[in-house]
Amino acid sequence: MFFRKRDKVVLTLTPQEARYARSILLRWRNKLLNAGKSTEDVEELILRLAR
Repeated sequence: MFFRKRDKVVLTLTPQEARYARSILLRWRNKLLNAGKSTEDVEELILRLAR
């Protein structure tokens, strides 16, 4: 079976929007850690946002 490659999505954020998104992702990561769940995907998003 052939799978189509996913299109990349590029977001352009203002510095304020980037800070807000980083804050929300860090809170979500902390909630997942407290619940004992995997945080790999959230950490990947945080790293991508930091670039």
